[in-house]
Amino acid sequence: MSGFIAAAGLAVTALAWFGVRRGLLWAYVTAVAVPVLGLAVALPAHYPYNLDTLGHLGLIYLATAVFVIGAAIALKPLLAARAHSPEP
Repeated sequence: MSGFIAAAGLAVTALAWFGVRRGLLWAYVTAVAVPVLGLAVALPAHYPYNLDTLGHLGLIYLATAVFVIGAAIALKPLLAARAHSPEP
């Protein structure tokens, strides 16, 4: 499991570095969708086994909040640049 998390982290980093920084909306959407899908699959599995405590998932909740804030900060200039660019 940790290998998949590390691979997804590397993929998101590469998408952000080489795609989002160049203003590619598809790279932004993919970089956001990968962790969201991983969280949507992994998080509910913790609740039936009472592993939903702050001690177990607290850092994930914190990382999710940081991720959402970062995604919002990155989206604003990306959309502004697209609004000012000519249509292809």
